Amino acid sequence: MNRKILVTGASGGLGSAIVRELLASGDTVYGLDLGASPIENDSYVHVECDITDSGSVERALGLVSERTDRLDAIVNAAGIMFFGALVEHDPEHMDAIMRVNIGGMNRVDTLFFPLLERAKGRIINISSEYGRFCSLPFNGLYTASKRAVEAYSDSLRRELGYLGMKVVTIRPGSFATPMTSSTCPTFDRLVGTSEHFSGIYKRLKPMMINATKNAGDPSRLAKLVGKAVGAKKPRRVYRIKNDVRVGLLSVLPEGVIDIIFRRFLR
Repeated sequence: MNRKILVTGASGGLGSAIVRELLASGDTVYGLDLGASPIENDSYVHVECDITDSGSVERALGLVSERTDRLDAIVNAAGIMFFGALVEHDPEHMDAIMRVNIGGMNRVDTLFFPLLERAKGRIINISSEYGRFCSLPFNGLYTASKRAVEAYSDSLRRELGYLGMKVVTIRPGSFATPMTSSTCPTFDRLVGTSEHFSGIYKRLKPMMINATKNAGDPSRLAKLVGKAVGAKKPRRVYRIKNDVRVGLLSVLPEGVIDIIFRRFLR
């Protein structure tokens, strides 16, 4: 059976890897993204779309509906990331990350739901290891958005369960994308501009460089998404390449975690 699958963030590092994996499985893929697509394939339909704008998503729905009357899955891979101190960021950054990472996800799921319901399809939401791990300092904007994704996915899974439909959450760790490759330039900028935390950023930078070097191949995550799309009985949550150290840290009492961060970064 030729499955019809919608992927958001389809031109990004993770999104394009997911699209290629699904195409290799014989699926027809509809990709939503603001940017042009790097993929050319007869089974791929690229639709320029701003998922933070309802009018743009409605236009995308119209274009996709001209080609199919059903969707077997929606894969929400669109996302943006900010790093830095919460009190030194323009509040507009919080608005922006929430509009994409959680608002856009909800907008796409809601507007495309009639096509999904027709096929009793499923929703795959890309969260993050930090959606459940302890909140790291200077990662609050991104973590807040992914915690929201976790809460949203849990509620949606329980609601759609009454309709016999599945919702799957995937919690990836670090993967090599343009987003991760921008980490070092971001730290350099923060060191030079931060009023309160320049010294801490300097101490954090080697850790970020190491994490970037050890970032995984996006094709690994793409294969997991393909598994979640096709599994007869998918898990509620899939984890891949999660940081064991942060996972272990997360089981400690919050007060102990606070002390560790203060002493380590002092």
